[in-house]
Amino acid sequence: MKSFHVVIASLLLAVSAIGCTSGSAGEADVQAIATATDARKAKPEISNGLVKSFEFLGCSGDWMDEGNTPDVWRTGSENGTYFLVRHADTCGYTIGSKPAAKIHGDSLELSYELSNTSGMLAACPCEFWAKFELAEVPTKLETVSVNGVEARLKGSLAER
Repeated sequence: MKSFHVVIASLLLAVSAIGCTSGSAGEADVQAIATATDARKAKPEISNGLVKSFEFLGCSGDWMDEGNTPDVWRTGSENGTYFLVRHADTCGYTIGSKPAAKIHGDSLELSYELSNTSGMLAACPCEFWAKFELAEVPTKLETVSVNGVEARLKGSLAER
């Protein structure tokens, strides 16, 4: 029985070390993320045609907000218009794939799948970031959701 507890304790220690690091990106970091990734855009592996490019930016640490409401910034550059997404999910994910977007009138639905290669996840929420470029952009945007959760539309970042 003692060895069983040692195994459980070892597993808990290993899982707790996955992805749950302190720190959260601030407003200044959001602009840096939005502009620094233009050169690293990746074509989505699976898309519904509306997603022109997608980049999974990874985890920036523990989710510190009360509640799990995602944030979305609409950003612009000479290369196009992007939607920078910040949302909470379980710690340990290292892969973002299968991006999709749907426009319904003045609503935008953004989604993608999170996964990892180890199969191990931690029991804490982490802050994940992703960047979508769409082939067509809604002219009037009232609501946005991320992976099925209604998000706060934070407005535009500085055009570059």
